[in-house]
Amino acid sequence: MFTQKELNYYGSISRQDHRQILLFLLLQRLAGRATAQKKCGFKFARDAKAAERDFLNQQYGASCMSFKALYELYIADCRARLKESTVISKDSLFQHSILPFFQRFDNIGSITPAHVRQWQNELLTKYKPTSCRRIHSQLSAIFNFAVKYYGLARNVACIAGGIGARKANSASYWTLEEFDKAIEQVQALQDKAALTVLFYSGLRVGELLALTMADYDGSANTITVTKTLSRTATGYIIAPPKTPKSRRTVTIPCKASAVLNAYIATLYEPQKQDTIFIGLNGNHLAYVMKLAAVGADVKRIRVHDLRHSHASLLINNGANIKAVSERLGHDDIKTTLNTYGHLYQNQDNALAAMLDKI
Repeated sequence: MFTQKELNYYGSISRQDHRQILLFLLLQRLAGRATAQKKCGFKFARDAKAAERDFLNQQYGASCMSFKALYELYIADCRARLKESTVISKDSLFQHSILPFFQRFDNIGSITPAHVRQWQNELLTKYKPTSCRRIHSQLSAIFNFAVKYYGLARNVACIAGGIGARKANSASYWTLEEFDKAIEQVQALQDKAALTVLFYSGLRVGELLALTMADYDGSANTITVTKTLSRTATGYIIAPPKTPKSRRTVTIPCKASAVLNAYIATLYEPQKQDTIFIGLNGNHLAYVMKLAAVGADVKRIRVHDLRHSHASLLINNGANIKAVSERLGHDDIKTTLNTYGHLYQNQDNALAAMLDKI
């Protein structure tokens, strides 16, 4: 079936590899007569060549792996280890910002730091610095994956160096005064209650939208977080919260409870298992916040930035970093400091004044 010359080309092979080599040689044969066979083999020679390359990718590592094949291996590994919503976000980022440039490379070993630099320059014309940094970190992650598991010699994304900024130059949050102005522009009671709870609790949007009547104690003004609304390939599902520390009970101020109670009073015979903010979604809240910002003449921020607004409100009023971390559901204080540490720097003058009084 195959000539000795074909087998000798691959040198000495073990009995274990024999079947894999024969399969590869069969793919080569199919590539040669692909245009003559419609039902057997491949319709086009290029399809057979692609199948041949993918086989080599799986068996012989990065020496002949295309970037697209590497991505398929990487995203499959992510699906086995990460939450579905995380994989969806990662896949979307690759499809829009990484694959359009790198999928043309049939051999990842041929990608150089200069190629990465060229890609970075294109990113900088399209995205904000913080987004560029996040996208670049994903490119670096896939090259690390290839280095560790598929024998790639080096991570060219690391050699090229990072881009962007860890934090935005301007603070993306509303002060209490700005929130009060914005919330006055919101007319629908459901929207007003949702935004008020987000601002005064620091909950993530998914945590808010997953709340049921059983999670809220109106007499104690507490909200218990045990789940989150998570996006999947087929829609939204109720899933465990982001981290173990995300399971927590948060006490909200009376003025926030008053708005939430007023909204709940409009619901028809709500049961404990019923979702509090039924029918609400993040896109709608983002639209409401956009209109409110314009009407109140305050800066536009994202829905998630209400969580940052809550943290900044606490920190600027002297809250302990450990208490802030626990309230936000962070895994550890380091996460809180990395995100909000710059706000504590603003308290330097106040600390000096306190020392003067001692």
